[in-house]
Amino acid sequence: MPQQMKRSYAMKKMTRTLKHLPSALRQIHQLVSDPTLTQSYYPDLPRKSKLAIYADLIGWWLHHQEVNEFYFYYGLDRASGVKASDYLSYPEFRTIRDTRNRKAAGTRRYSYVCLLRDKFVFGQLAASLGMPTPENMALCTSTSIR
Repeated sequence: MPQQMKRSYAMKKMTRTLKHLPSALRQIHQLVSDPTLTQSYYPDLPRKSKLAIYADLIGWWLHHQEVNEFYFYYGLDRASGVKASDYLSYPEFRTIRDTRNRKAAGTRRYSYVCLLRDKFVFGQLAASLGMPTPENMALCTSTSIR
């Protein structure tokens, strides 16, 4: 029975993958063909060919089920020196971040997520504790910018 369940799960995953493949390929093509999105953070270093970039992005999508919109930010377009396996997918990153942020010092009594998500409040807290922090330049509310 466990072997049948494994096959069933694999079939469902493959069906889901094939269902979303056309949309992912469109997103990948748009990402690779848009000159503003393909600007390298390392313009003086040798870059991969467009075909290699397509292959990388398709491989990332097959592995993580997401288009890697951070491909060029990470410098994965460079011909050498960086590996995609050194990076987490965005959903993996979010899961780790959210799990750790919710568990404040091993206790479940308090959640400090509101401090982490509000840069103004966090900046005020850090400054009040004497921690080096950039000065808040402005505060955006739903009705104004101060």
